[in-house]
Amino acid sequence: MPTGVGSLQYPEQPPPPFALDPDNSYFLVKLHDAQAFFDAGWLIKPGVITISSSVESSFQSKSPAVRSVYQVTTLQKNVPCRLGLSFNLTDWLPARTTDWLHVTLDYTVVQDTPIKDLLDKMSAAGLTSKLSLISADWAVAVKVSEIVGRLLSNLLGEGSQHSLFSLKMDLNLANLKAGYYTVIGSQSNEDWPSSLRIDANGNLTDKGGHSLKRLSYAVIEVQVCSRRGSENARGQTWWEILQAGKEIALLADASDARERNIALNN
Repeated sequence: MPTGVGSLQYPEQPPPPFALDPDNSYFLVKLHDAQAFFDAGWLIKPGVITISSSVESSFQSKSPAVRSVYQVTTLQKNVPCRLGLSFNLTDWLPARTTDWLHVTLDYTVVQDTPIKDLLDKMSAAGLTSKLSLISADWAVAVKVSEIVGRLLSNLLGEGSQHSLFSLKMDLNLANLKAGYYTVIGSQSNEDWPSSLRIDANGNLTDKGGHSLKRLSYAVIEVQVCSRRGSENARGQTWWEILQAGKEIALLADASDARERNIALNN
């Protein structure tokens, strides 16, 4: 019954529309689906969950890593939460055999602060002074409750952050495939499925088609498109001859239109 984050997997799935053909296609990497499962006791109240991403590419090695942050506000503890996020991690890039991608995803839970918020509202509304006019005992009780409440708030870690799911993926173009990749993980000891599959609707399940109820996961999609038009011809012998002829024509004497037309037609 493992904990933590598993390794990158290529689950059973329908065949992708296009295969990734190194040096002869383009690819795009996106977050297709994400789920968070926050295992917590009854005293802890989750507030929001954020997903941050970082992408480094050898194709853009001189540029800094591309970082993004997304926030979801509907997280509940002990309930699997499909985050409803789907966004591109890269632009369309040429699938060069020697290139690589390094992708990092972090799910972070920020606890809510119901006790602290209540005490702050009491103070802002002047509730302590109003109660003191009725009875000194009430004023003392409120002040003591405020002290105890703030201590309890600190002990419960209200407003603190929890790293729920953190994964790092190294994708090498030499062995990258079109389709879906996935990573699963959990905070507590859970039964991880021995094999995974992507159904016809793009949903992640175990091999029996059951949803992953007590696990966090990320599903990464690699989309592919083939070279078209002149791009598809690059690298062909006839293309290189054509390009060489074009360069000769462009270098022809610009003052003699007749000579330039002869060179282009040849």
